[in-house]
Amino acid sequence: YSPSKVAAFCFYCCFISSNDAANKGHTDPAFSDKGFRNWHRANECFKNHQPQQKSKSHVLSCSSWSSFNEGKSIDVLLDEGKQAKQEEERCHNQSVMERLINIVLCLAKGGKPFRGHNEKADSFEKGLFLNLVNMLQKYDPVMAKHVQQSPRNATYLSNHTQNDLIVALHNIVQ
Repeated sequence: YSPSKVAAFCFYCCFISSNDAANKGHTDPAFSDKGFRNWHRANECFKNHQPQQKSKSHVLSCSSWSSFNEGKSIDVLLDEGKQAKQEEERCHNQSVMERLINIVLCLAKGGKPFRGHNEKADSFEKGLFLNLVNMLQKYDPVMAKHVQQSPRNATYLSNHTQNDLIVALHNIVQ
């Protein structure tokens, strides 16, 4: 509460909105800039501003304040973000490899050929491995994301990768 302005403010939104350009357009000026004076609707407005309700700017301001208050430097915060992204990528790659291993197991158990005569993208004779990958990407968002967004040198769909998976599974069985 500010006696000079005769208005109430949200501490987190007031402090962070003045320093955070990303949050600037989403803040409620009644709690950050102008102050709150609508006392006959105070209970309703305060409940809507709390983090459990609708105010995304308040949630962002509270998390920014806690990061600021913990005294973490910007390089530590960036490293935490980088580590989180690396962990997400690792989990995605692991789920892709699980699917590729399951395709190899399915073809190996049935004694089916993996490769076709021509494995280029526009070929009709790609082989069962690539045909199963293409079929799976239609129904599985993990495989669809992998095939469409991964770099060409990291799709794990080449004949060399197929051979490596077969040898690895052979070694495990043996």
